[in-house]
Amino acid sequence: MKERMPYEIKHHNGFIENKLLKKPKVRGGIIYSAVNHRCIHGGRFLPTWDGTDHFHFVCAKCKGVADVLAVKFCTDYGGGVKYALFFYLGCRKCGATGQRKIYLDRRPDACMFQIAFDGENVYYYREADEPYTVITLKEKTVKFLRVLKEQKQVKTIDEALNALQAKL
Repeated sequence: MKERMPYEIKHHNGFIENKLLKKPKVRGGIIYSAVNHRCIHGGRFLPTWDGTDHFHFVCAKCKGVADVLAVKFCTDYGGGVKYALFFYLGCRKCGATGQRKIYLDRRPDACMFQIAFDGENVYYYREADEPYTVITLKEKTVKFLRVLKEQKQVKTIDEALNALQAKL
């Protein structure tokens, strides 16, 4: 008997809620398009989220909000990945375009090299389903200040701010 995932809930009448299908339902192609022709370049976009189930993207270059230009469902992506969902994005502020994608296949390394942040902790993933390292924001700040102190000989807050501004 196949072991159920935690989100597959069996009810007393035998019905299984959120039951994984043997093969995902595929209707393929463009799911949504706000443009008549896509010309997408390699701009980077960062995911954003709030306390609800909503998420969006911002431009990594200028931090402007991105419009979703199109959403495409790919049914044979390749490289061991069959199903993928692509978000084609355009920055409202600087005009950069790019994409973000998510693989929909159940993979043991689904979050390989991914980073998550919940407002307090930074989580780093490798092959496992849970983070291999968790660093608090305070730890990250202390490490950064230590680097400023040791490598830039920074002794005051003003010197630290100047060193940061020099990097920008």
